[in-house]
Amino acid sequence: MGSTSFVGNSFISHEILSRAVTTYIVLCKNSWWVTHQQAGVMAQALAPESSESFVIQTPIASVWKVVRALQFDQLLPDIVSNCEGSGASPGATREVRYRDGSVTTLELQSVSDTRHAVSWKSTVPKDDSADAQAEEYTAIDTIELSPITTKNTTFVHWTTAFECVNGNLPASLKKTCRSVKRSFVWHLRRALKPIPPRPSIGDQIFYNDLHQRYVESLGYKTDSFSFWATDHLRMSGIYWGMAAMSLMNAETRMDTKAIVAWVLSCQNKDGGFGGNLGHDSHILYALSAVQILAICNAEHHPRFDRDGCARYVAALQQPDGSFFGDKWGEVDTRFSYCGLSCLSLLGKLDLIDVPKAAQFVSRCHNLDGGFGAVPGAESHAGQIFTCVGALAIAHSLDLIDADALGWWLCERQVDSGGLNGRPEKQADVCYSWWVLSSLAAIGRIGWINEEKLADFIVRCQDDIKGGIADRPDDEVRNSACLKCC
Repeated sequence: MGSTSFVGNSFISHEILSRAVTTYIVLCKNSWWVTHQQAGVMAQALAPESSESFVIQTPIASVWKVVRALQFDQLLPDIVSNCEGSGASPGATREVRYRDGSVTTLELQSVSDTRHAVSWKSTVPKDDSADAQAEEYTAIDTIELSPITTKNTTFVHWTTAFECVNGNLPASLKKTCRSVKRSFVWHLRRALKPIPPRPSIGDQIFYNDLHQRYVESLGYKTDSFSFWATDHLRMSGIYWGMAAMSLMNAETRMDTKAIVAWVLSCQNKDGGFGGNLGHDSHILYALSAVQILAICNAEHHPRFDRDGCARYVAALQQPDGSFFGDKWGEVDTRFSYCGLSCLSLLGKLDLIDVPKAAQFVSRCHNLDGGFGAVPGAESHAGQIFTCVGALAIAHSLDLIDADALGWWLCERQVDSGGLNGRPEKQADVCYSWWVLSSLAAIGRIGWINEEKLADFIVRCQDDIKGGIADRPDDEVRNSACLKCC
């Protein structure tokens, strides 16, 4: 159904565009101020340069009502600060003021209530600061809607053609167009189906004090099997504990001075950090160490070798953009996230090839919309978080098909309200973090039932000793508790 609609809408779009190009050439060739050569260049520049399609689960009449109004300050609030003008007939204008202070006038070219199509024209002045070779250009945008009968769904097809005398369009134009269109459609979905109020989970339901005491007690249970079995990943455990206590506004209950001193004692001569005292350096623990120091406001501690840590992490990047976890050469998208996140916190992203790092992560994208540990590996919610996080830090979220990934992630919610990490698996409370964070990053958090998820987490609590289990009535797991807090 989606494929057929896409082909149909693409055909209509190009037919409309072809007529527009023909008309434009005729007008140009009959104008004394435009040469035949210039008309040819302009016609070539009018070929579709940017085309995006989206599916919105709302009847076409409701979608058209919002799209037809073209209130850009409501549909692009992160870019547009004000939009004046409300006419809906050809020739009507919108004066759009952007958040960077620039102003553009948009002129409606055509509006069709029968075809559910609207087209407008805008002129973008030359921006020498962005691209010295670029020049002033005009963009002609067309949005067409088509009904998909299944579940009252609407297919949205948006094309943009560019007119430029010499064809010197900004190099980043396609990327910018894609980003703007996806933001527009995200806010369109929100306008059509507002995110419901977040469920209220007070202290009487979420046992805040019990969980604080539980996390605090983990540092004193040194005679337990789990304490010694996790000796090699103590650094990450302390990070999760500190993060949870910070979110519960209880970091003052922790001995931060002792924690900072212990973290700094785990830094090795190569600049990296081990998971515990005397352990080999690994990129996982380098990130955890930097995160702990940041939470404790000790990232500029005189004993912390910031430059050494940054050099250690940067040296783990490989020619293809991937990262080794340590000197033994394992590659994993987790390490890509650790490398980018660690260097971002240290303000040292200039030490690595960020675009290559993003390209490697994008190669780990799968046909189902998810991401794996390496190219070709199975999609997994935990790996998806690291890939989305890495691309967000690299300012490359445009490499993600947000709708396809959003569907994969929202399908992780099962009947209990909880989320699983892969298809056909049981819900596990830790994926509340991995999945929800990823959905938030791509602007699709409203695609799951948040109230049911909150209820699932609440039911996983231990209301006697504190802590949170992987699912209701199971034994409390440290990692589950820390992630859900």
